[in-house]
Amino acid sequence: MDLQAEGSIDAMLASIDRLNPQLVSNRLNTLWAEDAEARLKEKFEDGPSERYYTSRSGASRRSIHAEVTATGGVLSVSGPGVRANEFGADIEAKAGNWLTFRLFNPGDTDERTGNWVRVRKVTLKAKHAVRDSADEALAALQIHLLEALH
Repeated sequence: MDLQAEGSIDAMLASIDRLNPQLVSNRLNTLWAEDAEARLKEKFEDGPSERYYTSRSGASRRSIHAEVTATGGVLSVSGPGVRANEFGADIEAKAGNWLTFRLFNPGDTDERTGNWVRVRKVTLKAKHAVRDSADEALAALQIHLLEALH
């Protein structure tokens, strides 16, 4: 089944007899928000940033929140380091001092056993976990629409 919608989903749903477009739209937004939240939590627990997020306090995973508003769904996360990992960032030493940290060796879990490194600046590459989770949930919109109609 292919679904192609141009314009407003509310207008498309209003054209279908026996449906309350607002109820279907709210259900669709709820399904998207729940899906996006679950996908993001999975990425934080098991994705490319898993080592960073598990070595922290877990506040990032706990701050993942999806909600439905009057105009749609919202996916948000406000934990430590999320913005830097999502968009990339340069972390520089304060007052000309050094950043000192230990690297991970292959096979390390929570405790690092690699070499110690001293640098003045570290550049984090953007990982886009939040955006990718929202996009993946949006790609599943057809499945959500079928669920909302039942």
